[in-house]
Amino acid sequence: MTGEGTDDGRSASAWGPARSGLMPRWDGRRATATGAAVVGLGLAGAGAFSALGAGGLVAHFGLAKSAPQADATVAPIAEVRLWFTQTPAEGSVTVRVVDAKDGLVPADSLRQDADDSKAFQLAFSEPLEAGRYSVRWRGIGQDGHAARGRFSFWVRTR
Repeated sequence: MTGEGTDDGRSASAWGPARSGLMPRWDGRRATATGAAVVGLGLAGAGAFSALGAGGLVAHFGLAKSAPQADATVAPIAEVRLWFTQTPAEGSVTVRVVDAKDGLVPADSLRQDADDSKAFQLAFSEPLEAGRYSVRWRGIGQDGHAARGRFSFWVRTR
């Protein structure tokens, strides 16, 4: 292997093939700065991946599902339920339901499910009449990210 891979006739070292551009080059005393930076970035990326876990990226706070679902047409209902991707920060979730004329629908106070801290229920004073409704929500996840969203659904006549 002598004479392969370097300009001065020395052999390539344990650092890998010389001049590959992907691995540091050995100059007899230390690795070149460019190669070391590439290895450093690779190690930093590996550390970031391991911090996230084998499952991949951690999802930010957001809406996972709802009942009724977005764009659904349903029979008259007396409540809306929302499930978030993670347990929200205490007291951070608000949910409003408005009708087609943008009027606020009277509702009881928002309740967090005792068995599932990601689930919330907003009960209405009376079942909703036929028409289009929009649910507007917002909250802050345990990760500190604030999110908001909206979706609509329709209530059909009985």
